Amino acid sequence: MKRASVVIALLVLTAVGLSLWHTYQPQPTTLQGQVEAQQYLLSSKIPGRLGEVHVRRGDTVAKGDAVFRIESPELEAKLAQVQAIDTMALSLVSAIEGGTREERVAATKNK
Repeated sequence: MKRASVVIALLVLTAVGLSLWHTYQPQPTTLQGQVEAQQYLLSSKIPGRLGEVHVRRGDTVAKGDAVFRIESPELEAKLAQVQAIDTMALSLVSAIEGGTREERVAATKNK
């Protein structure tokens, strides 16, 4: 009986001690704020203009979120040029691998 009361007293003291320790632990500080600016100064490796803004006043922004999109007519023109060059290269490859060989074989047989 005496042993059971000692165990119960130790359990109660442990519970009280743990609750006091947890209560007095420093809590993380949560700050709330707002940033206001009239101008945004940014630089980029590509030329362009601000196309879309994906955030508005009061929005929460996390690391990695898209804030805006840059429109670049110069970059789109370069992309179109590269795609045209790629199409030309593919047609040359198909001509070399298939079309030209058959034509030359037929021309050689006709001689």
